[in-house]
Amino acid sequence: MMKRQTLVMLLFGCAGLWSMPAAPAIDCSVDSNDLIFSAYDASTGNKDSTGRATFSCHNTQSPTTINYDIAVRTANGDSYQNRWLNRGSASDKLNYNVYKTSARNNIWGYGPLRKSGSMPIEEDASKTFTLYGRIFGGQNVGVGSYEDTITVIISLKN
Repeated sequence: MMKRQTLVMLLFGCAGLWSMPAAPAIDCSVDSNDLIFSAYDASTGNKDSTGRATFSCHNTQSPTTINYDIAVRTANGDSYQNRWLNRGSASDKLNYNVYKTSARNNIWGYGPLRKSGSMPIEEDASKTFTLYGRIFGGQNVGVGSYEDTITVIISLKN
């Protein structure tokens, strides 16, 4: 029987810590920092940045290995392939995306674009993931602050 627990973390304006039981003997939490881009200039090409998501687990019984999936869902855009940052209520949008690698050639999404792995836990263990962001160059938009909220979903499986 597979037990599944989902931990959710919001980026771009709200970082937090949530703790929920992943299994009777394992307690896990998520921590993050924001993915913040510096000033954008359409004439200078792509603008890159990084953020991180860390999940930590505490095991109160015998050593085990947990399996996990990590997905990145978007608040704006019609899919993970078309994410954008909004400028308040204005119609200006900056297209961007989030990637699994520093080469920024592997979009981090959900479904088949999630990241999977495993982590042994004797007593305490944690795993940190880097989120690689990119605003695409050549977008002529108004001056102002642009933001989006993305959701990182960590599903633990046993």
